[in-house]
Amino acid sequence: MYKCELCGTVSAPRTPAQKVILQTRRATYPHHQKVNACWKWIGDRRRFVRTDDPGGVGWECAREALVCESCAKKLKSNGLESLPSD
Repeated sequence: MYKCELCGTVSAPRTPAQKVILQTRRATYPHHQKVNACWKWIGDRRRFVRTDDPGGVGWECAREALVCESCAKKLKSNGLESLPSD
């Protein structure tokens, strides 16, 4: 059982909940040197190496909600589920 964060109704037992993304934001991740530790095959030997993390730009979830099935259907039909916004 859970309470829908949009309409406030309490669900019936064993009813699956759905998480929907309400808001996203643009994220920039910096370059990091030698942060990924792993074993690699170099020639015929296995060596421990540290590789770089290239960083990058993308989208991340800023706000999400646990909602009932009817609210999830309403959001999906309105097209509000996956719109990027700052």
